[in-house]
Amino acid sequence: MSIEAEDLAKEKDIFAKAVWLRTNGKQLAELTELIEAEKVTSIIGATFPLTAQGIYDAHALSETHHAVGKIVIENQDNFISQDAE
Repeated sequence: MSIEAEDLAKEKDIFAKAVWLRTNGKQLAELTELIEAEKVTSIIGATFPLTAQGIYDAHALSETHHAVGKIVIENQDNFISQDAE
């Protein structure tokens, strides 16, 4: 969050703070349990293929700062077809 954004938030009496994430395996495991128990839902706003164009398009969407939900890059090689069984 920029200083300008913090100042604007203060002007509007809104508390805003930037958060830097650090990897934490225990927290990730807890999140996984919550998602599997359907107590938490991840909102996926857009998906793109793992290609040069897909990465370009995902990055372009991210730069608009208007993306709603998470931007997901899919690696099709990691998916197993239901028909394969």
